[in-house]
Amino acid sequence: MHPLGKWLKSGKEMALGTAVIIVLYWIFESVVDLFFFPQASLMERIFAPDAHEIYSRSVGILLIIGFSFLAQKMLNRYRDTLAQVKTLKGLLPICAHCKKILDAQGYWQQLEAYIYEHSEARFSHGICPECLKELYPEFYKNRKLS
Repeated sequence: MHPLGKWLKSGKEMALGTAVIIVLYWIFESVVDLFFFPQASLMERIFAPDAHEIYSRSVGILLIIGFSFLAQKMLNRYRDTLAQVKTLKGLLPICAHCKKILDAQGYWQQLEAYIYEHSEARFSHGICPECLKELYPEFYKNRKLS
């Protein structure tokens, strides 16, 4: 499992977490109001708020819900990205001369074929100047220098 897998919650768990945050936010704001405006009791602040308190808490709750949905969307995008990533890990036995790779079934495969099968990488072939000079000296002499 990916290290962040434990943080990638399902939609139900995210909704439950949002509800808990909303309740905690409501209680926290009530306690803060009680500290700054001690004329009302904590129970009155929580269970019988005035219109201004309802409005400010509603705005806060809407912000929390909005950020929760945004976080869920970002987590879904991250999950989708992780699902698309294929990586090669570990040691690959490779021939020192021909560069073929020994696969899990015991067969030697061309490097390109092995990487093509085990990752999303694709190859386009060219020839480096040293190999051009060694393998095709006539083309190397006639090449245009750029």
